Amino acid sequence: MRLLLPLFVLVLAGCQTSRLTPAQDAAWRSLDTLRTVPERTAYVHTSRYAEVTAYLDRVFAATPARPGAPRLFRTTMGTTVEGRPMPLVVWGRVSGASPEAVQAAGKLVVYIQGNIHAGEVEGKEAMQTFVRDLARGRYDRLADRLVLLVNPIYNADGNERVNLRNRGLQLGPVGGMGQRPNAQGLDLNRDMMKLASPEARALVATLNAYDAAALIDLHTTDGSFHGYRLTYSPGLHPGSPEAITAFLRGTLYPRVTERMRASGMETYYYGNLGEGPRGADSLSWSSFDPRARFVTNYAGLTGRLGILSEAYSYDSFEDRIAATYRFVVETLDVLHDRADAVRAMRRAAAPAAVPTRTRFAAPTDATILLGEVTPEPHPVTGETMLRRSGPVRAVTIPEYGTFETVESVPTVRAYLVPDSARAALATLRAHGFTVRPASGAVRAERFVVDSTRAAPRPFQGVRERTVWGRYAASEAVSGAGWMEVTASNPALAPLLGVLLEPRSEDGLVAWGFFEAALVGASASPVLRAVD
Repeated sequence: MRLLLPLFVLVLAGCQTSRLTPAQDAAWRSLDTLRTVPERTAYVHTSRYAEVTAYLDRVFAATPARPGAPRLFRTTMGTTVEGRPMPLVVWGRVSGASPEAVQAAGKLVVYIQGNIHAGEVEGKEAMQTFVRDLARGRYDRLADRLVLLVNPIYNADGNERVNLRNRGLQLGPVGGMGQRPNAQGLDLNRDMMKLASPEARALVATLNAYDAAALIDLHTTDGSFHGYRLTYSPGLHPGSPEAITAFLRGTLYPRVTERMRASGMETYYYGNLGEGPRGADSLSWSSFDPRARFVTNYAGLTGRLGILSEAYSYDSFEDRIAATYRFVVETLDVLHDRADAVRAMRRAAAPAAVPTRTRFAAPTDATILLGEVTPEPHPVTGETMLRRSGPVRAVTIPEYGTFETVESVPTVRAYLVPDSARAALATLRAHGFTVRPASGAVRAERFVVDSTRAAPRPFQGVRERTVWGRYAASEAVSGAGWMEVTASNPALAPLLGVLLEPRSEDGLVAWGFFEAALVGASASPVLRAVD
């Protein structure tokens, strides 16, 4: 049974409106004429933060409590660097917007966000339209098994830094768009491990508090000229549970691809064109990066479905919004139908080993659709934009789409962190780990350092550090001066290892949290408990 059932929805809406007062009915029907900023400016402009919040205010003001229908709530999930409240819409058959009310409903919780990169605004606009359609009752069927959390404007500060030259080659919106980083200058899609931004800390707190089982992160591409309306990706970290990766690649994405193709929209796994194995005369199609600093990779590593959407930069602004909207709708339809299976995946036991270093797996041949673009002048700046044009052609080329483990460590119950490492301990608490003073003697392993090296250039304000060495034989360690860090939720156990293993390519050592204690030292300051 598909989501888009216009006749059924109209009949159902008629039955429900008969139980509303005339004033409620008039207010509810006013949602039919409510328009987003792109809709009312012929897709010239994208919405500013105040316009998004005012739009949500109008939706909530016009939405009555329909008897027996899902309910719409509005709350916030933290504040940005510049103090803007981050909006969160909660929708479903729930008694309120609190995490307790949502968890009490016993449904599959899905978190959806737009605008993490504030020049990639299609998710922001599509999700405003989607919230309006939720309020109108268009997708009431989903509430049988799902509760939705929607934040249309995650990077609210970056959104306000509108410039006509941001993402210059992208085909609009020609009225300008925001910038990629937040107000700290951080790329929020690289901040999920160090949690240096209030936005990332708010996101992790929301996922944990509501126990979200799936996360949908909405982006727009900026690069290769391909033939797809939208590309997607699962979480790419090899530490993601195998059942989740198998479900995304074997069930969800094939079904979404088929349904979007029926709507005239070709989709495929995210990738960029690069030089193939035969040199400059050949091509390959490569995915991005497996490290958990990326939002959807972090979701996978923490036992959630990480679902990435990338609309195509060189489609029109209107078409990009439409493709993003359709992807979300079709994805939610599949999640609804398989909600029980997805909830079971969330409860699966932690894996026996944690990957700490990774690389591309061997490529496989894939048929990729290539496209063409035509330059055209920006109507205000006169600078070049690119528009999809010409025929689409299919080529069979190597695809580097998955990653494998190079190094791993056993999954352990706990790590010991010096109680003086305050920044590291605060970050671990923010990830959802239990941090408490170690009591009594603990048997632990110490990592002996052979050498270390810092990256020659900073990334996200940090010169990432690599450590080489080995674990020595276990020893009894007095608990004095140590904090014990554990994962009370088994789904977070892989994340604990990736964060605290000295050899981890994306852990706290790599992100510089232990610089003072590590440089010149003979051993890592973090111990691995083996009891």
